[in-house]
Amino acid sequence: MGQTERSHGVKRWSLVACVSALALLLLLPLAAVAKPKPATTVYRNGYVWTVDNRRPRAQAVAVRGAKIVFVGSNKAAKAFIGKKTKVVNLKGRMMMPGLIDSHQHPIEGGASLIGYNLNGVQRTIPELQAVLQGWLDASDDQEPDGWLDVELEVGGELLDGRRTAQHLGQLPLGTGDLVDGGYANITLDDEWGDWHLAAGFIASEVPVVATPGNHEFYDPKDRQKRNLNMFWRPGFTLPENGPAGLEETAYSFDYQGVRFIMVSSDQMLRDEAIARSQTEWVESLLKNNPCKWTVMAFHHPFFSTAARRNNKVVRENLKPLVDRYGVDLVLNGHDHTYARGVVMPDGAEQRGRRAGTVYVVSVSGSKQYSQDAAPWWEAGYTNTQLWQAITIDGNRLIYKAFDASGALADQFMLTKMKNGSNRIGLPPEVKTR
Repeated sequence: MGQTERSHGVKRWSLVACVSALALLLLLPLAAVAKPKPATTVYRNGYVWTVDNRRPRAQAVAVRGAKIVFVGSNKAAKAFIGKKTKVVNLKGRMMMPGLIDSHQHPIEGGASLIGYNLNGVQRTIPELQAVLQGWLDASDDQEPDGWLDVELEVGGELLDGRRTAQHLGQLPLGTGDLVDGGYANITLDDEWGDWHLAAGFIASEVPVVATPGNHEFYDPKDRQKRNLNMFWRPGFTLPENGPAGLEETAYSFDYQGVRFIMVSSDQMLRDEAIARSQTEWVESLLKNNPCKWTVMAFHHPFFSTAARRNNKVVRENLKPLVDRYGVDLVLNGHDHTYARGVVMPDGAEQRGRRAGTVYVVSVSGSKQYSQDAAPWWEAGYTNTQLWQAITIDGNRLIYKAFDASGALADQFMLTKMKNGSNRIGLPPEVKTR
């Protein structure tokens, strides 16, 4: 009797044990496929280079806080997307781990700690300006011939603290030919590397905008080939609101009361359909423009400084719009010289200080050409590298051009009148150190 009861007890225990084990087995797959905690940011549709030979490529990356929690396919990445997850469409761009090389040369490292040093300093632009100005104020006893050397690793060169304190802009803008040649998948990685290295920390603090020139399109070995270099779109994050097919090469944006219109002039010159689409797009932006000021930027100028150059397609398509809608300032490159002048709408004469559109052609690189076209400019330079600082405050636009040493080379001021027209003159005197 007792034995039978014990036998029944064992049987009942075995049954319970089996049922419990079955329940556990059923629960395990559910736990394995439970949806993970949502990520902070998910990057999708990219070319992710993992630097892992076992799985060198992926499509998506999920990040939670400061930690990468997933690398894999677009489909699998969906599990990490929650209601508050930021989803970034990489649109085929490359994504790769950062390269961090941490080492120090003892003698150079020690010397760098003695002087003024900005390496590794993370500050906003106003904070950086305040730091540099403080160093300048502390070195008054060295004026007027002393230099303030501030160490910042930008291509092995020293950054001149005086110029940085006075002229760090809030919106750096380039009008093309950032590299010498850049057709399609011909990388010219050294040239792009030099450009981004020179920009250094500035590009991480403020937005940088640019329009491509002819050198971003052609093959150095065969200049008849035209295709945008593979590094243009991965190297910049630019608006994609231009004509279809010209994303990040033709675009516009409004910034603090200024409408900027960036045109891809090289593509206009070589494709009639693209010229037509950009012209219609530009007119739509000018016709419905809520901004007080309008600036256009593109590589090939309407009015060249070289007699052999004539960008007729660009001029005939866009200049009527510039005149009709009263564009204030047009910025160009291409000619490797400097010229600045007012050109009134066709048939009009400039009277007194009344201004039409101001056109600027400039060059910042070392390759320089001569000026042999019929002069349309009021100020001109050859064999001079220049950069510009443009300040807009309410009804005033103040333009200053500086040479590579920081010396003032050209300046003017536009004043916006109540009827929308401009008067041109010199900016008020500003006391500088």
